Amino acid sequence: MLILWCVLTGIRLGWAQSGVDMGGFGYSGTGGAVDAGNAAGLVGSLNPGIVGGGEAVPGAILVKITGEVQCVACTLEEMGLEETPGDLYQFSQENTHMVIKVTKAAPDMAWEMVERHKLFLSPGEDPSQLQRLLSESKAGKRVEVTGGVAPDAGILIPLTVKVK
Repeated sequence: MLILWCVLTGIRLGWAQSGVDMGGFGYSGTGGAVDAGNAAGLVGSLNPGIVGGGEAVPGAILVKITGEVQCVACTLEEMGLEETPGDLYQFSQENTHMVIKVTKAAPDMAWEMVERHKLFLSPGEDPSQLQRLLSESKAGKRVEVTGGVAPDAGILIPLTVKVK
């Protein structure tokens, strides 16, 4: 994680001198500065380019979240927790919803930028990862998702998914 942070900080400093507005740590401004895909390509840990629905998602930040599925086919509203969700996050795709209690996120700084507790799931370059998340998740199961999150848009693009 420290290496990723150093790489992103170094890139940000370089682009800061070129006048690109990054809007915050890890964000890609209109000039196309750091995004999760670029960062992943630089450190060689993931497929380069975070793409959701066939297009690059501006402002996507690479994160890894671990959590426990609280319920499938439910929403924060149905649980009565829409106003005070705490560590609970609703992941949705079309008419499919699930609520996950996030127990760990890395980098913390990137996940803290996610103010919304309702994230829309978007397929990445490998749509099977999103399908795995949706089909294998059951209440009580642990999930680990590495992907791009666009805090401003409320989008999560799963790149790798493990359900235990």
